This record gives sequence, structure tokens and C-alpha cells, in this order.
Amino acid sequence: MPLRDLAALRCWPPSSPTATATATRQRRGDQLDWPQVCFDTFTDHGANVSCDNGNSFVLRLGVKLGHETKWTAGNGRIRRSHVYGITNLCYDCLHGTSARLADICVVSTDLALGVGFSVGAR
Repeated sequence: MPLRDLAALRCWPPSSPTATATATRQRRGDQLDWPQVCFDTFTDHGANVSCDNGNSFVLRLGVKLGHETKWTAGNGRIRRSHVYGITNLCYDCLHGTSARLADICVVSTDLALGVGFSVGAR
């Protein structure tokens, strides 16, 4: 059973002015990015500049886990807190882009495989 189905909302006691509810959620995200850079050949200070390979194909898989708490404060107002963490795994399938500057190939190559982490709260 997926984690999102196990996230149960609990309230105790329902009649209390300080009733609390908590929920834990998990969200998965998949994304394919295919950016393309293309420009016409031009001359800059006597050097020819041309686009050699402007294609990139990036696969991103991500997971977000969050925990939310909701309660009624002593003054009767509803308060909330939300804490979450995000993990992304990225893979560049085409391994970078390149351009030519005066017959020299200039290549943009990040790591083909990368991992990103982030946390937040509100």
C-alpha cells in the first residue's frame, strides 16, 4: 500500500478547543526536459562562432515527503505547520551541449548524474 494511502488524519478529542490534526504525505514526480539551443553562425572580433550541439535531454525523478499539523489555538484561530523534504535524481542522457569558437569546441558538461536535496517549512 503506498505511503499516501497510509496518511491518516487524526483528531482528538473533536470537541476540544485545542484539537490537533496531523497528516503525512508523499508525492512522486517524473519529468523529461529536452531543451534545445540553436543560433545562427556569427563572427565576433574576427572569430567564427557556431552552434555545434545544442540538444540536451534530462530525466528527473523526484520524491517529496511532507508532514502537516493543524490545530486550534487558545484564541480560536486555526494554526498550521508544514515541514517537507525533496530529493531529486537527475540524469543528462546526451551529456552536455557544445559550441565552436574559432575552431575550438567549447563544451558544457555537468555531471551526467546528479542528486539534489532540499528541505523547507512554513
